[in-house]
Amino acid sequence: FIEANISGGTVRITLTNNGAECTKNLGIRNHAYFIDSPDLLAMANSWISPSSNYAGCGLGYTLINAIRQHLDNFVAPEDSAIGDLLFEERIKKLCSRISTVIKGEVVYSREEGLRFVDKSTVRGGRFDLRNVSQGQKALGLILLALSTKVLDRKDVLILDEPEIHLHPDWELFYAEMIVLLQKEFDLTILLTTHSPTFMRAVQLYALEHKLQKGVVNVYRTELDEDSRTIIKQGVGDVWDSAYLSFLTASYKLQDMAEKHADELWAQDDVSGAERSVSDERD
Repeated sequence: FIEANISGGTVRITLTNNGAECTKNLGIRNHAYFIDSPDLLAMANSWISPSSNYAGCGLGYTLINAIRQHLDNFVAPEDSAIGDLLFEERIKKLCSRISTVIKGEVVYSREEGLRFVDKSTVRGGRFDLRNVSQGQKALGLILLALSTKVLDRKDVLILDEPEIHLHPDWELFYAEMIVLLQKEFDLTILLTTHSPTFMRAVQLYALEHKLQKGVVNVYRTELDEDSRTIIKQGVGDVWDSAYLSFLTASYKLQDMAEKHADELWAQDDVSGAERSVSDERD
């Protein structure tokens, strides 16, 4: 169970296999979406059909189901679309940036379902989502949520280690997108990560895009004296301590590199000699 202080009162939320039970009725006015894998995007085609009534189950399907309903016009656009022109322009700007990075976009037709359109070459091509990279799926899912206007102001977005499938350069880009999503749509974004690069990127992009102080916070789990897991909000230098705690593996590799420095230098010398011989032959 989870105990939370909401609107000045303590609320206990009990999680079960059948869902969640709450000790107090909560007036939830915004949607919450959970992304635990970029493969959700490829799985969406199993559910997109003009005659399909499959609703899916589990937290991971909430975003895909919402997108499917919009694509099949089960939800009237005026009921969920972000209305004013300023936000329309912000959506277009973010979509354009993502499309440029993944070199394409996700499109939908009733005949083919969802497909990835590659724009990296003049001829391009349409690809089954199962055949594109995990990074393209991860960013493509955010792109689709924006272009269908499923994400709305003050929604909740939960991301479980989103950096896992991303190239380091794309880790930085994804982190910036998260910061911009929060800034433009006032989202509540909860994410877990084991990547020092991703964590630091979120922190620095929040400063770069001038998010208000206190909007971005770091939390750590600890065990209390009864071996129960508790969550503590970081204060002071906890960003640095959390960042450094992720670098233990790097320190270990550095120690090993120093231990085997002579062998590494020897390998570099051999590689250099082989390159020299190759150059002479050319």
